[in-house]
Amino acid sequence: VASRAGQTGARCGEPRLAMARSRFPARSGSAAGTGVQLRQAVRCRALRQPRAFAGNRLGAARYAGYRRTGHGVRGGGPSVIAAMLSAPLAAALLCALWLQLARRGRWLDSPGQRSSHSLPTASGGGVGIILALALATAVAAQAGVVWPPVYGILLGLAVLLMLVGLLDDRYNLPARLRLGVYCAVCALLVTAVFAAAPASDVLFGVAVPLWVQAPLLVLALLWLVNLYNFMDGIDGLATLQAFLAGMGGGLLALLAGDVTLALMCVLLALS
Repeated sequence: VASRAGQTGARCGEPRLAMARSRFPARSGSAAGTGVQLRQAVRCRALRQPRAFAGNRLGAARYAGYRRTGHGVRGGGPSVIAAMLSAPLAAALLCALWLQLARRGRWLDSPGQRSSHSLPTASGGGVGIILALALATAVAAQAGVVWPPVYGILLGLAVLLMLVGLLDDRYNLPARLRLGVYCAVCALLVTAVFAAAPASDVLFGVAVPLWVQAPLLVLALLWLVNLYNFMDGIDGLATLQAFLAGMGGGLLALLAGDVTLALMCVLLALS
């Protein structure tokens, strides 16, 4: 990306450099800083990429990938706002509808030794959340957001986990069967992510081979899935954790220049 930017900047020639100087007049300060600002302005205009990506290697690399694949947020602000508004509205409506269906069908969770509730409570509320997330992503796609294929795999695996949880609530599935499904889902997701994005052998600043990273990520996801299974029996705890994780992940993705991932995280937090 840096090489391409340098070549493009060289092809721009003096007219673009003069235009950049006119838009960014020299101020009091170091000449080196002014030169860097001019070079970033020329490259930003030549590549036609948002200025937020200029000087950000990770963001520029992701933006170049979006240019090649066509993925990203094309609709701008209206598409993002429409998707963000649809997520909580759909979640509220679908969860209310599911609550009525669960009460009529007597799909209730009786309190046990590890339960925090003392009265039979409707189970399966995650159905409304997952369906609301899927609906919000569909609204975003209609509004101009182009989702990479890995996001479709992510939603499909989330629906599979939802169905397994729903069947377990109704028929008390064997623990080995559920563990096998969870392991398969986590392994498929890690494989899809590694296939969709160029992997690095550096993890948290430490050189870790990919064949070590993959099982570690699978175990981490498996631990996280079981952690939420324990938390969902306490009112508001799983919801609060999902909201904080989604918003935090969205902020980190936005700082890294991945607007599509940031939008998906925020939709998950609002669903």
